[in-house]
Amino acid sequence: MRAHRFTGHCRRLVAVWFALVTALLADAFAASAPKRQFPAAVFSERVAAQYRKYNDTAFIREHFLPRYTKAQRVTAIPPSIAARNLTDDPLFRLGYLNLKNYAKGDGVTDDTQAILDALYEAYFFQLAVWIPAGTYLVSDSLECVVDRGPTGRFREGNGFFLAGDPDHRPVFRLADHAKGFQDPQKPRPIIEFVGSKSNESYGHGPRREAGAWLMRNAGISSVVIDCGRDNPGAIGFRCHGSQAVYAENLLVRAHGAFAGFKDLIGNAGFMANIEVQGGRFGLYLENGQAGSIAGCVLLSQTEAAIYQGMGGWPLTVTGFRIEQERGPVVRQVESSWKKDGNSSGHLSLVDGTIILGHPSPAFANLENANEVRGKDLYLRNVTVKGATPLIHSYGQPPVPPAAGDWSHVREYAHAGRRSLISIDGRARATDHVDVAPGPAPVDPCRRYALTRRELPSPLDADAVSLKDPVAMGEFAARGDGVTDDTAAFRHAIARYQKIFVPKGVYVVTGNIELKKDTVLFGVTAALSVIVARVGAWREAGNSAVFSTVDDAAATCMISQLLVYPDTGGKDWTRGWPLLDWRAGRASTVKNFYPDTLDWVSKPPDGPLIRISGHGGGRWYAFDGGSNVREKTQRTRPHYLHLLVDGTREPLIFFSHCAIHGNMDYCSLIRRSRNVEIYGLMDENTEAGYLKISDSRNILITGIGTNLDERADRKPSFLLEHCDDITLSVLNGRNGLSWTRIQDDRGVAIPGENIVAYYRRGRPFVTEDHVNSPRP
Repeated sequence: MRAHRFTGHCRRLVAVWFALVTALLADAFAASAPKRQFPAAVFSERVAAQYRKYNDTAFIREHFLPRYTKAQRVTAIPPSIAARNLTDDPLFRLGYLNLKNYAKGDGVTDDTQAILDALYEAYFFQLAVWIPAGTYLVSDSLECVVDRGPTGRFREGNGFFLAGDPDHRPVFRLADHAKGFQDPQKPRPIIEFVGSKSNESYGHGPRREAGAWLMRNAGISSVVIDCGRDNPGAIGFRCHGSQAVYAENLLVRAHGAFAGFKDLIGNAGFMANIEVQGGRFGLYLENGQAGSIAGCVLLSQTEAAIYQGMGGWPLTVTGFRIEQERGPVVRQVESSWKKDGNSSGHLSLVDGTIILGHPSPAFANLENANEVRGKDLYLRNVTVKGATPLIHSYGQPPVPPAAGDWSHVREYAHAGRRSLISIDGRARATDHVDVAPGPAPVDPCRRYALTRRELPSPLDADAVSLKDPVAMGEFAARGDGVTDDTAAFRHAIARYQKIFVPKGVYVVTGNIELKKDTVLFGVTAALSVIVARVGAWREAGNSAVFSTVDDAAATCMISQLLVYPDTGGKDWTRGWPLLDWRAGRASTVKNFYPDTLDWVSKPPDGPLIRISGHGGGRWYAFDGGSNVREKTQRTRPHYLHLLVDGTREPLIFFSHCAIHGNMDYCSLIRRSRNVEIYGLMDENTEAGYLKISDSRNILITGIGTNLDERADRKPSFLLEHCDDITLSVLNGRNGLSWTRIQDDRGVAIPGENIVAYYRRGRPFVTEDHVNSPRP
């Protein structure tokens, strides 16, 4: 009996000990990876629970969305939508969560928590957030964090997407005297897009950021951000992102605040139609990406419209207007990634107007850490009023203003440390200066900024949904990743002008040609996906997946779509290029994202993207195919990420990224004229970036690299039989990466130099479409 009792006591002690250890382990587990990703003050428990449930299945997409082709993933229902019986909400059926189903938007109620609930529920269930008109009061940062997750794998295909009505932009307003926004030494953004590779708490605890490459496929459109009153530490918007990330049609009211924008979107993404009113700074670049901005208005900043500190990639701004009481409008603070003072984060400003209220220098490129010259600075077609002197760069005499009220800087280039200026093969130690008296300028943003037509909305009266059973009848698309929707696209394009592609995966097996005035647009490039089933292509012979008519007067547009091939395990022999563009100067391509799934089969023996015939227009965020197996898999002889062939129409790229691949050159421009590239990124160690042959009147500026210093690597730019070529502000991320230029006249600029300005022939001349009609 005693032995039995003793055994029972032992069992109970063991049970208690086991329970205690289990509880301690459970607490330890709960305090680690999955749960710690969701601060209680930010994430609702139901969202955290849904994430834990689906973490390794529905929301981790390897190689951009192959699992997304399964219908059950497309039709997943967020818990709050199901609980409120909102599945028939028209916006939800299109691929959006309606923010008014979460937040009040009355300008009185604190909507912070409700907005965060909507943002993360949309993120986890692969939806965008539609923001109806209203004023949404917030008291804390709206942090949109794309994380690596506990498995260490990225959810690259699914970011955060916020869209407002472009005709009635909603307002996010920070509460007056908001806690946490009072210290200008520790400024904080009201809305923030950021990527992290840490499993630590995201809220206000520790966080390790791993660079812009972690934030992909995200966007914000048609929103006003108001920094409120008495918030000296407030920043309107911060985004540390790259591929397929965009910010468009944004206004930041920053009076009394720190800055409008911080850490801008890098190349392969884009920013357009950006305005900042007030603030100490308009654009504040301390340490991060800096790509291309098209259409930028910076008004009434008290210290500088643009601040460049540590920086990374060069910043390129095209089509801008800056009005400031006193200059300089730009502060370029000399800094280095390495101790020897090699600088980065240079600046190009093209086609703009600067107005100063009191006589002062427009540009003072003087600040430095180690008595070295300031950063590279390139100006073209910049008209200035009220500046004295016009420009003063380190080590160079000040540039005086021209006679009259307006000074026209036709072109200016300053070379910082380790940079050089080369004109027709001759290096020079002095700045390149071309200044003349100028007339009062026309609107400089007009050529570059997006028009209302180029900001289409699914709620536009003339927009037709590809899935609409009334408008489309028996041709309504399924978008389920299984059904062939080729006929739906062709039917819609034949009958309608503005066609919306709702969230879904649309299989096509034949060519889709846009008419001269077609506007084809999706929710985002992560949610409106086209699978080109090239392994079962129905066209006789090869044909492009998407193409346009060959028409110089065409005004067509393709936007917010991702397209990738499904070869069926075979070689890629049909269904390319993915886009064959022959529409002229008034056409638009915006956030059209071709993806090749890391070359699961052999690539085509031709270009992935082709621009030919009358092809031209404005391209916002070009990102060509990438083969990360570049060291082991050679592409076919005629493959190119991009071919520009025989065009004469003006062709403008705002951010150009065509990287990775084992080939001679990633892209080729041949027999063409009037090409402009603003913002470019080169990371290919096995191939040159761009070959230009038999072409003229080409301008490329804002070139960043991240390359090894290898003497056997091909030149980044190879020029053959070309004239009137200008390359400027060409440098590596850390000021040391190799970017080399070689031409067929014996001029070779080696990689140990950074190119501030290279020209062969005459300076670039803008075509007469500056004042031509826009659609």
